[in-house]
Amino acid sequence: MATQTSPAPSPKPQPQPTDGELARRAADGEHRAFAELVARHQPRLLALCRRITRDDHDAHDALQNALLAAWQRMGSYENRSSVGTWLSRVAINSSLDELRRRGRRPAPAPELPLPVTPTASDDPMTTRVALLWAMDQLPPHTRDTVLLRDHYGLSYQEIAEHHHTSTDAVRARLARGRRALAGLLDSPRRRGPARPLPESPAPCDHGR
Repeated sequence: MATQTSPAPSPKPQPQPTDGELARRAADGEHRAFAELVARHQPRLLALCRRITRDDHDAHDALQNALLAAWQRMGSYENRSSVGTWLSRVAINSSLDELRRRGRRPAPAPELPLPVTPTASDDPMTTRVALLWAMDQLPPHTRDTVLLRDHYGLSYQEIAEHHHTSTDAVRARLARGRRALAGLLDSPRRRGPARPLPESPAPCDHGR
């Protein structure tokens, strides 16, 4: 009687390399490793660029620049944060650079929740100018936190990763920024209306 042979065991699937392993290989110049990182993170990075630029064409430009910058800087990646976090920071910076490069200053006035209630006499342009002025008075980190949260819609975690801090620090900074904006925007109301500029004296008529 012929003996039956057992089927050969199927080969075990090779474990997928971690992001950290791919980053190390990409830092050594391995294009295939970097391509795998891009395939894993590109959809999320593109969505992040879209949320900041609010323009599909600009978002793709920002993403391409971010990926180029990431490839060039892979050697500077340190394992203090995840690869995804590091790539997100590169994408955020690239998106903001894209806005500046296009010569379009981010305009928070239409989307930022106003800390004070406009009066009936406030027109949209006055409100917009006042808010832009107030934003410029904030410290840079506070201003960036308010913009990234209230204008661009980033999560507390994304902002924390971008600024290398905790979500509690982001919430505290955001609260301080909103309070400061409320004070800056409300101060002209407490002082009353601005005094009108004096009229220029009428020119003398020497002919009379």
